Amino acid sequence: MKSFGRKASVQRLSEYERRRVGRTNVSVPGSLDTPATRRSVVLADVSPTGASVRGHDLPKVGNFVKLDIESSTVFGTVIWQKGENCGLQFDEFLTKDEVKLFDQAHKEARDLDMESWPDQSQSDVA
Repeated sequence: MKSFGRKASVQRLSEYERRRVGRTNVSVPGSLDTPATRRSVVLADVSPTGASVRGHDLPKVGNFVKLDIESSTVFGTVIWQKGENCGLQFDEFLTKDEVKLFDQAHKEARDLDMESWPDQSQSDVA
């Protein structure tokens, strides 16, 4: 069973290495959990190595988190936090097919007119 906390075998990537990996812009609702709290977030972008999320009262840098988006769960660490945005580095890299699943969820939400789900700057996350 997966649990919170960094795997001993996880390799931390440099800022340069993280930025070399292509990102997919999305807007998909989900939840971000720490061992003590759960908050609603919107996944803003995703790559095989990490993601950016928007939400209120986000965890601080260094917190271990679980990101749930639809039927997918990934574990990682908050590597930056600014206002209502934070960046996550995943404990295990996602495959290209897993990244495509997030993009597909975004396209389905857009087709249903739920793309901004609601806008973080105007109201609470759904």
